[in-house]
Amino acid sequence: MYGSTYNIPICLWILDTHPYSAPMAFVKPTADMLIKASRHVDQNGKIYLPYLHEWNPDVSDLIGLVQVMIMTFSEMPPVYAKPKGAPPTPAQPAMPYPTTPYPTQPILHAIT
Repeated sequence: MYGSTYNIPICLWILDTHPYSAPMAFVKPTADMLIKASRHVDQNGKIYLPYLHEWNPDVSDLIGLVQVMIMTFSEMPPVYAKPKGAPPTPAQPAMPYPTTPYPTQPILHAIT
């Protein structure tokens, strides 16, 4: 609806190679939200934007990324409210690796 304000929870992972590498960006829906997959967000919440794909450490920065997300998500919101009385979101199937599509632990590299 025009003129409405939406809060879209996101998570940015800043890698140890930042600013030379783009951050990893994810939509993190609350318990009352569901992800609306699109060309910019997959069903796991990973964000795909040209700004991230074309990241250039000389001109790209986190503020610019957030501004692009605001413009993009205002036209195509990546989340929507769960319908009232909807069944709980099904659990992810068991996997041999973490079920989150983003890192849950810091990435540390040994310098030799």
